[in-house]
Amino acid sequence: MMRTALSLCLALALAAPASAGQQDERRSDLEAPATAQAVQKVFKFSRCVALRYPTRAANALALDYRTPEYGEALYKLSQNKSACVGLGRLHFSRVLMAGGMAETLLERDGVKDLSARISGEVRITARDDVEFTALCVVRMAPDAVAALFATEPTSAAEKTALSAITPALPGCVRGGLTVKFNRHGLRAVLALAAYRIAQTRAGNS
Repeated sequence: MMRTALSLCLALALAAPASAGQQDERRSDLEAPATAQAVQKVFKFSRCVALRYPTRAANALALDYRTPEYGEALYKLSQNKSACVGLGRLHFSRVLMAGGMAETLLERDGVKDLSARISGEVRITARDDVEFTALCVVRMAPDAVAALFATEPTSAAEKTALSAITPALPGCVRGGLTVKFNRHGLRAVLALAAYRIAQTRAGNS
């Protein structure tokens, strides 16, 4: 796997400037959960939120993640803890939450034809180098990406699926850059890229 100074989890933390009253509460959003159990909880919560509030989740993901509006939308969705009970204390990473919502909405829209929905050329302008890489990987290896989304986060099957995606990475990094991929962050940004491609194809983005 390629190594670099660019960390996917932090680069796509999707953090807009917080207001003074929310800054401390949101600080942990930039930190990846430390354990497999914590990662699983974030994914379960994000899936629950996306299923209960699909329109709000879709509206949030349709926003440019570089804007304060995106950060506000995710923050508000993250406050729906009472609607998704039984998960205990959650250590949030916004990129994982956003990725989990994207996967859930892709599945809700029809996972069986996912590979066809995210393959081939589609006119999308990447918003940064990380999204450029993620969009490229999804286009280059749609079957492998679809297989990844069929696995449970942190599972052995997920690790195997990610290994199948690795060969596509070198050709998807812009010249002069190298990228260090966090396993869970990689899955999340691929989900966000796949969701953006699918929505663009459907004329929704």
